[in-house]
Amino acid sequence: MHTPPSGLACPQAGRCGGCPWITRPWDEQQDARRGALRRAAADAGVTLPSEIPLHALAPGGVRDRADLSFRRAPDGTPTLGLWDVERGGLVPVGACPMASAALQPLLLALADDPLPLDRASLRARVAPDGAWGLWIDAANEDIKALLDQREWLLRWRDRATLELGQRRKPLAIDPDGRLRLLKHPELRPWFQTWLPTPQGLQPTPLFGPVGGFTQPGHAVNRLLVERVGALIDQTPARRWLELGAGQGNFTLPLAARADDVLAVEMDPIACLAIERAAEAAGLAERVDAVTANMHRHDGTLQALLTARDGLLVDPPRSGLLGTLDALEALPDAQRPPTFLYISCYMESFVTDLARLTRLGWQLTHLEGVESFPQSPHAEWIGLLTRTPATPPGP
Repeated sequence: MHTPPSGLACPQAGRCGGCPWITRPWDEQQDARRGALRRAAADAGVTLPSEIPLHALAPGGVRDRADLSFRRAPDGTPTLGLWDVERGGLVPVGACPMASAALQPLLLALADDPLPLDRASLRARVAPDGAWGLWIDAANEDIKALLDQREWLLRWRDRATLELGQRRKPLAIDPDGRLRLLKHPELRPWFQTWLPTPQGLQPTPLFGPVGGFTQPGHAVNRLLVERVGALIDQTPARRWLELGAGQGNFTLPLAARADDVLAVEMDPIACLAIERAAEAAGLAERVDAVTANMHRHDGTLQALLTARDGLLVDPPRSGLLGTLDALEALPDAQRPPTFLYISCYMESFVTDLARLTRLGWQLTHLEGVESFPQSPHAEWIGLLTRTPATPPGP
């Protein structure tokens, strides 16, 4: 058995989300994840393959992005950390063993120089080139107070790219020294994906705001993209529809292997990011990005599925929802024969698999990637193929 190295010791072990796992041997954690998935699948009436590989890099140090909460106690004591669901309070993040070597200094700097607010949510990240980014989400009056106070923002503007508020508006300084927020988010290369070349996988930039959603870390994302790409290579599909495309993490690897990809994302900023990334990768002619809601069954998805022989989905924790209704509304012959499902939430994953099985798909391969070490979660990748429709009974 492999036990976590001594460098993973955490003074908050056993308190913050997922940390009770840090005391469990690594192999035991992997067995526990597989076991939980099998139990959930059995409850949903889904049969899983006998072997479920789990690919991993290391027991820790894989996060280059952290979503944190900040609270200031009535006595003025500040706490930056993770929410303890069981105890209903914040646990200081400190030198979190899940953070990469690049992210650790940013987290410690934030803890040493706390926000001059009472409460806020933060997304801290490190770009592939090492640049720091910080998105601060707080009430409008708190954002205004932060702008009026100036000193903290001016200090941190020299260290990181700052975005404020729910709309992720970048901080700017006018020639007269006045702080203000730009109207629209800025797209910068905060993340990257990986494309197949004769020399092996090569990185290509993905663009978005600091507060945009990405996978948690650069190295573990390379592993995830590699595993998804290996499954794409095994399929005959050439024309793909991708639902939940985000900033293009799987869009570009798909386009590098296919004739064309229609990427669907409900955030119009993400669609702009996909188009910019495709242009930078030299894949613009193979990629179209469309703003649509994959959860809404209003006929849009049926039209987008026309003449598509591959479907890749990477939904949020809620699962496919309206996408399943759209697939059910299609004639059997129009349902894509190849279906690649990527999920970080096993409960909705197996629930959706049960319905997909009833609609004629068969789970032919399943594997996982340890994107969230020391927690019960993993990224699950399922490859499904069409089976002949069952003829109606007498």
